[in-house]
Amino acid sequence: MSWDAQVLMWGFDRQFIHETGHALMCLLLRLPCDGVAYDKTDPRFCTLVELPPPEKYTEDHYLFFAAGVAAERIVPCTDDAEQYEEGADADRALFPNDQSFEQAVSKATAVLAEHRTKIEVVRSVLTKKAKGLKCKLDCLPERMANGHRYAVILNAQEIKDVLESSTALESDC
Repeated sequence: MSWDAQVLMWGFDRQFIHETGHALMCLLLRLPCDGVAYDKTDPRFCTLVELPPPEKYTEDHYLFFAAGVAAERIVPCTDDAEQYEEGADADRALFPNDQSFEQAVSKATAVLAEHRTKIEVVRSVLTKKAKGLKCKLDCLPERMANGHRYAVILNAQEIKDVLESSTALESDC
């Protein structure tokens, strides 16, 4: 089944929740983030971030890596087709062992827990935008980085705008 058909049939809630966790953590920690994109070269969703070499990773970088799984734990996806941790495998591989990964996920969960509504709102915007485009990725702005072609679904400013509007909604309640 094509990617377009998968999005229209099942959606990609889990992946959008996961990437929202990464993007939100970047903003909270003031790590440079260029948005959420679809990697056309290595088909998957991702958060566009410029990272230092692994030997220069800080605790903030590890919180960023763990934030996708943390967001999934905070906003669980109810679609059975989405209940797998494929996205977590790439993040987990950046840690020396499973214990350090789980410790970082616990810390990231504590940081993101108070932002559940924001995660849900950004996930919703990503889903609506993907479905509104009828998944025609060529309609999205493209970015090249590290030999990969990315279709940018929400750039950093759009994510910030969505988060600011969700904060305004929270304060009105």
